[in-house]
Amino acid sequence: MKKLLIVCSVIAFLSSCGSEPQNKHLTYQNIVIISDLSSRIDNKPPKDTVEIHKIIKYFKNECVKPGEKIGDKSTICFSTFSNKVIATIDIGKVKNLGEKQQFINSTGKYLNNGLSSQIDVFEQKVKSVYSNVRNKGLDLISILIEKIENEPIVKKDTYLTDGIDTTYINYDNHIYIFTDGYLEYQNKNTNNQFYFGSSEIDKVRQYCIANRVNITTALDKNLHLFDTN
Repeated sequence: MKKLLIVCSVIAFLSSCGSEPQNKHLTYQNIVIISDLSSRIDNKPPKDTVEIHKIIKYFKNECVKPGEKIGDKSTICFSTFSNKVIATIDIGKVKNLGEKQQFINSTGKYLNNGLSSQIDVFEQKVKSVYSNVRNKGLDLISILIEKIENEPIVKKDTYLTDGIDTTYINYDNHIYIFTDGYLEYQNKNTNNQFYFGSSEIDKVRQYCIANRVNITTALDKNLHLFDTN
């Protein structure tokens, strides 16, 4: 009995000498670029793509940092107001650390399909959209809010744990908006008459298509288009 008590005491002593939980806090960047692709682009030099190039360069050199940083999980994506994500680079999707570093540094199996190549593809997709797509509709803050709320473009903080040690993963979300302005609206639940969201804008667009008129003419001559009931 005495030996049993001694053994139990030794085990309790050794357990109390165990290492303290090791908690880490890691922060990565999530860059979201959204463009209205409105007709303003036809009347001006391509300033948007110049600025987007600067953002992409920042993502590569200051967020991912090839040749310097290990195990990054940063993300960049490009989208229009009315479409899903058109181009994206998500470093976090490459789970294996060795393969991740090959992708970031464009070496090994990712020699011809690594970060450098993916950035070129990303920029080509952006330029293609700017060259071929125009949105002549209204620019509504509601569209942007609904996009952010309903699409997985904003990353949420999370954590990983083995029961003892915990790694907290935080994301800084950066949203860059390229537009010539918005129509504001108040909360539809607060006051319905000031709301002009996705269904309302679609009604205006369908009317314009069916009657072959522009938006200004449609709204000037058909006040019922403002009805939200």
